[in-house]
Amino acid sequence: MEIAAPVSAAEAFVRSRMARRGRSVHRRPAPGHPSRPTGHALVDLQQLDYEFPDMPIRYQTLPVPAFEEFTTRIPAGAVTFGVEWRHLDEAGILAYYGPDARAKFDHKAPAGFTGPVEEDGLCIHVFSARDGAEYLRFDCFDEAAHYHLLDPATPTNLVFEHDVASHGPLLDWALRALRADLPALLEQAGAPDLARAVNLDVVARAIVLVERECARARAAGAPIRAAQPPAAAPASPR
Repeated sequence: MEIAAPVSAAEAFVRSRMARRGRSVHRRPAPGHPSRPTGHALVDLQQLDYEFPDMPIRYQTLPVPAFEEFTTRIPAGAVTFGVEWRHLDEAGILAYYGPDARAKFDHKAPAGFTGPVEEDGLCIHVFSARDGAEYLRFDCFDEAAHYHLLDPATPTNLVFEHDVASHGPLLDWALRALRADLPALLEQAGAPDLARAVNLDVVARAIVLVERECARARAAGAPIRAAQPPAAAPASPR
């Protein structure tokens, strides 16, 4: 008898949303979620009418961690953002996981890749400020853009392909979503306590610094040494 793999909190959240919309829980959420129309400043993840034609790719191995020397960390209260120009190829994967790297990922191809893996581009990480655990990652690559919901305790790594043609660049989508509804994303990743601790005013100020660091990394177009933690952006006048 085949024993079903355990379901993480993140995957349970995804399946529950599908079930409430009358969709089969055996099908998987989709490459990219719709954002609001172009020009709208916010993304309300609670009210969006998600379409889930495919479930995410599910792994029980967490991705290769951020390369600290190339990751600028930006404090944002309960969370810390990381901005990294990430370059990762097959050699780096084997160096981290060992010769059985593919087996650890159930021989499933990474999102958007059909051949050897070579990731190169901007990446935004979301860590818990308390223990440094990573719960969200947006790999905003020109090719094979995708994002991760990470549950370190399980561990579970859900990878969603982003449909750039339908929803625009992942970087733009990610920044809107983080600014508007980071708690909902953390809920989806199985971190409800962390989600409740988020202060969106603090996050909004930090996102200004994230955008600046993203611009610096994109201008370089290659891994660059992490900047010193930038000074907090000034509060918006009220």
